[in-house]
Amino acid sequence: MSGRGCRGLGVGVLLLLNAAHGAVSGEEALQDWRELVEVYYDVEDRLREYADGFIHARDTAEYARALVEFTRFEREDLPRVAAILDRYRARYGTRAKAIDEAMRELVSERPLGLRGAGATFEEMERGYKGASAVRTNMGAALLEKAQAELKLLRVLPEELRLERYEEIKQLLQIGAQFDPQNQAITARLGSIEKEKAEAVTVLERERDARRWPGDFSGFRGPGDVAELLAAVRKLLEGAPEWGGDTNDGLEVVAIALRGNWWSVEKNVLGQTTKWGLPVYVATASAKEDPRNVRVYELVAYTAGAEAAPPFTGVTVGESWVMRRAHVPSGCGGWRGGWGVVGRVIWLLLGVSNVLVGIAGAAPLLRERAPHVGWGWGVLERRRVFLGIVATMVALVAFVRNLFLLRLLSDLVPIVTGLATGLVLGRPMLQQVVAMRGLNKVAGAYEGLAEPLAGIQVPLGIASVLAGVLHLVVGSWWLL
Repeated sequence: MSGRGCRGLGVGVLLLLNAAHGAVSGEEALQDWRELVEVYYDVEDRLREYADGFIHARDTAEYARALVEFTRFEREDLPRVAAILDRYRARYGTRAKAIDEAMRELVSERPLGLRGAGATFEEMERGYKGASAVRTNMGAALLEKAQAELKLLRVLPEELRLERYEEIKQLLQIGAQFDPQNQAITARLGSIEKEKAEAVTVLERERDARRWPGDFSGFRGPGDVAELLAAVRKLLEGAPEWGGDTNDGLEVVAIALRGNWWSVEKNVLGQTTKWGLPVYVATASAKEDPRNVRVYELVAYTAGAEAAPPFTGVTVGESWVMRRAHVPSGCGGWRGGWGVVGRVIWLLLGVSNVLVGIAGAAPLLRERAPHVGWGWGVLERRRVFLGIVATMVALVAFVRNLFLLRLLSDLVPIVTGLATGLVLGRPMLQQVVAMRGLNKVAGAYEGLAEPLAGIQVPLGIASVLAGVLHLVVGSWWLL
């Protein structure tokens, strides 16, 4: 049989099928054709996007937007596509060649520019099949992606781990919305919170265990370590990103030497033109957990070829978080906490210790240095006032350190200032307690102040020493 005869036979069979479903006129066939092309152009971009059964996105936010867009497409456009595909299968066949032959037989004159019905049908059908598989495919793909990212968490910096847990959880939630029937996603969602809680516990334990490394012991110079660290602190505290902008609440808590000078830049002759000094820098932020500091590994680099200050900038390496209570708050300087208020408290604690200590030790000082007895006398006459001031400053400093979870910091001047202040301020404190009718408090106070009064002079000397060391050393651990 010739090709033309076969084609005629195929069209004849098609027309017989059409007769079984009701004859299709040429006008109806042309209308179906136009409608097919119109629907195709309406959904062409989406059908091509979903043709492979997947949605490709870069991050969680894009997946979330893609889910919203696909849901709208599925609700508004996919039924139109399904309806016209079903109509074509019933009237014209399921292959492009058969559909095109049917249209040639039924439509006497093809309109100019009208897209071929057969090719349009096949492209639309391919896109429809892909879109129909999107929910199942995306559920499985997002589950696989989430599991892969969970395995990578252990190699991420610690500050990113908890954030990534939240993102992975969102990823799984989106996967569950794509495919609510996927039981594996539901099970994984059920365990993610437990895994996150365990990760938090491990991370907190690690932070508890970390200790401040202190200064590198093998420094070969040149330069004095304390002076070099002071120069680094000056550079950092003048830079907005390191605490120069007090509105940001960032504070340089401590600095320690990390190693020897090393050559940062060299010229073509191999001569060093810039030196770097490796340091540890602990910072605290008003926006972060007050229990913690972040420790950075920095390299402060010089302005020229001499290994000496001034420093002109830093490069940042690794960082980690540890407890502030384990960091000597005065390392590399005296800035302590709460910004300007913290500095004032720090200064008052040292000065009040020195003054109340001199007043307390005045009897001994008059005896040993009678030529300046007028000076000791002035402070001794104001010993009650100085005792009250020293007591209040010590209490405020203790409350500050309690808030910052740094109970050991400034402990010696706090104890000496409080003890000497309670002895010298005894008359006024007794009056205040009596006026308030606090009998139990009065009894406890007398029980504490009485034995301390017997060692007033040694307490005074201890306060002076503690105050001086506090101001000179810069709140190093207990001082």
